[in-house]
Amino acid sequence: MSAIETQKRPVFNRIFDEIERTNTRYRRSTESSFDFYNVSARPKFVAIRELIEQWYAEFPDAGKADIRGRLRSRKETDFRSAFFEVYLYRLCRALGFSVDIYPGMEHHARKSHPDFILSRDGEPVLYLEGTLAQKPQSVTAAERRQAELEDAINQLPCPNFWLFLDTSGTATENITISKVRQKLRGWLEGLNAEQVIKNAEIRGDAALPTFVDSYGGLAITITAHPKSPESRGDSDIPTLGAVMPDELLEWDTKDDIRQAVVRKAKCYGDLKLPYIIAINVMNELFEFDDILDGLFGQRSVELRLGSRGVSQRRIVNAGDGALRGKKEPRNTIVSGVLIANNLIPTTIGIETPLLVHHPWAQRPFPTHAWKLPQKSIDAVTGKIISHPGLQAREILGIPERWPMPDDDD
Repeated sequence: MSAIETQKRPVFNRIFDEIERTNTRYRRSTESSFDFYNVSARPKFVAIRELIEQWYAEFPDAGKADIRGRLRSRKETDFRSAFFEVYLYRLCRALGFSVDIYPGMEHHARKSHPDFILSRDGEPVLYLEGTLAQKPQSVTAAERRQAELEDAINQLPCPNFWLFLDTSGTATENITISKVRQKLRGWLEGLNAEQVIKNAEIRGDAALPTFVDSYGGLAITITAHPKSPESRGDSDIPTLGAVMPDELLEWDTKDDIRQAVVRKAKCYGDLKLPYIIAINVMNELFEFDDILDGLFGQRSVELRLGSRGVSQRRIVNAGDGALRGKKEPRNTIVSGVLIANNLIPTTIGIETPLLVHHPWAQRPFPTHAWKLPQKSIDAVTGKIISHPGLQAREILGIPERWPMPDDDD
């Protein structure tokens, strides 16, 4: 092979750039995970960078080009899906399985394949597929617009005040950031910190100056709080002291879980082995009831008036679950669903995926074969049975305080 050909060969040995890092700033609202981790010199993100490099080095060579491309992507969905895949690989290895990636599906004609096949003592025991349950595009777009606004505020020179942002509504249209900056700059230039402090001593918080505006459905109120003399002029501290939304952008997580299972259940035909779908739900607010509703159907309480005027209550199932309809089980090729909640590099020390078994699976996966927490459902009574397990942090060897705290934490 010639020297020119050698130079053209891609190098997949590292994820992050080998550069000198001195940047200790906070992450910008619109900044991708990769871009921020790649430049930060703060100890907690150094630790995250080193862990990702270690896990990537252990990942099989056949998948490294794809994983590296997605981890280095500025699309947050690509980064999170790749990180979840590397996490699952490392977790399953730590649980004692041999793990092969992208196994060939020789028993049927489809070219697609699950992410992993897990083996014990040389015998294949399980197929594992990872996916994300994500926010709808409308929610993502609204969050992006507000993030752009927050970045614009943080980038304004504001040496004498903290700015507290209250929001109401949703940014349904793009915000003209240049006009926002111009208005805010003019407002800030007219403020005097010492005068504001004097007014606040007499009238309290009611004397604090406010800036009110709206942008395509998003109403904002910015309150200026004078900084203490020792904090003034520090460019490393963000201008925004706090962001306080009147309402959170929510979406129907149970539908996302249901759709993720239904989509992945039909991809590969008859797999001949137990098959688990791992879903990383990118919503910090979802609860266990969302899992139950997504997998087994949304439940509601129905009130009926009895013959003697006594009301009777009963639980009614809508029959729209990924694993159960109104009259019969669904997607019995799926042995269980492994649910993670917003599992990203900063949360792996506190988040442990929960395995929920399909009570009517064609090929059940035995509870004793999995060391993490599990839930199973009695197919006759519907009773939920909990199976305690180890925390993922213990299995993976993640420090109890993760990521490593900064000096100012």
